[in-house]
Amino acid sequence: MPRRKPTDEEKRRMWAAISKAAMDYHDHHQERGLGVLIADDAGVKAQSVSDWKSLKTAPSDKILIRLASKYGVSAAELAGEDAPTQAGLATDEALRLAGELTSTVTKAALPEGSVEQFSAVMEKAHELVMQGKGEDEAYGILFRYALAIREEAPPTD
Repeated sequence: MPRRKPTDEEKRRMWAAISKAAMDYHDHHQERGLGVLIADDAGVKAQSVSDWKSLKTAPSDKILIRLASKYGVSAAELAGEDAPTQAGLATDEALRLAGELTSTVTKAALPEGSVEQFSAVMEKAHELVMQGKGEDEAYGILFRYALAIREEAPPTD
């Protein structure tokens, strides 16, 4: 289900969070050229990023998740919501929990999995933890995610 249309204030917070995350990720601490970097990271045209900056539109949930994964932050944070440490778990605690979830799920669902598959599960685990999902719910989602990854993998014979 798509989210409701964000207000201008929400778009403003979203742009501030995206631009800060991009600046930190790219170690690029000036506005000039930032839109092109964000467009490349998001897989969209620079005009789309310009529209986000001017508050004409907001990025889709899919784009927010893609950027969050790239920049190492939560999608909620890029959406302009509270930072992870304010929302609950400190970053170290979130990473520890994501690691435990990943270890348990990959041992059960991807025992012969590749590094790429493990990394994909770890990223998904981190995203779920940062969204505030409970352990049981996260295990269920991750297990189904890992099984889907396993089904997509070509045979190793």
